[in-house]
Amino acid sequence: MLFYSLVALQVTSFPDKYYQHWILFVKALYILLQDKISESDLSVADVMLKCFLRGVRNLYSEHDYVYNVHQLSHFVEYVKLWGPLFATSGFPYEGQNGIMTRMVQGTKHQAKELVENLKLAHCIHILNVKVKNRADKVFDSSASVCGMANKIVLNDSDIELLRSEGVTEFETYRRAYFKNGTYTSSIYDENKKKCNSVVQFLYQGKTCTGQIICFVKTSGNILCYVDKFKSCHTDIICHRDTMQRITHLRPVVKSGEKVLVKLCSVEKKLLQVGNYIPFSPNNWEKNL
Repeated sequence: MLFYSLVALQVTSFPDKYYQHWILFVKALYILLQDKISESDLSVADVMLKCFLRGVRNLYSEHDYVYNVHQLSHFVEYVKLWGPLFATSGFPYEGQNGIMTRMVQGTKHQAKELVENLKLAHCIHILNVKVKNRADKVFDSSASVCGMANKIVLNDSDIELLRSEGVTEFETYRRAYFKNGTYTSSIYDENKKKCNSVVQFLYQGKTCTGQIICFVKTSGNILCYVDKFKSCHTDIICHRDTMQRITHLRPVVKSGEKVLVKLCSVEKKLLQVGNYIPFSPNNWEKNL
């Protein structure tokens, strides 16, 4: 909802008054899901939720103003009392109920079976943590290319850029492994289901975003050949009446500047939705 809805609705025939109304809800919810929320943030979220609730009655009907919609009027107060919404979310508990339901297969002694399976699951979790911690110490800083070298055709300007960086002999690859994760390039044919080629990286002391074109392996390094993005301020989503911007959806376009950076300079993968890069409100939830 936070990442996809506003971008998806832009390319539909969704009436603008309804789109502006939905912006209110997305902005308020994003604020209330942040790790750190100031008093001014709470005031903004409170105003936007109140405007959203009035809009439900005006744009839809009194019949649509159901109990769950009314609950939104208390969200700011809940956050003041108990912290960000993700800290009191009931979704993890509902998910755990589903997991425990699947743990019971027999028709007799179901309580005993559930307890034994929970103990087993807990032991497996402890083992996984220990193995992962040990693997992180050994492999976290390692980097390697995946698959066989590819004959990727680079144009003259690309080759000139590599030479200017002192790279004369190299091999190109479509995939690489770094920080316990696989990164892919934009030319990787199977790069369809996951966005593994759009990344945040450090370049000349600045945090940048871009899409990996390919990986370049030299005698002593693994490099990323990246097509840098630049901000497109004209496409920032903004609520017209309150002038509140949707700052977690950052509009970008390809800058035309291609840079060569070490794979270790890549900080993390990013999601790209249309021409926007969404950023999470906190470090606890991923599926927003």
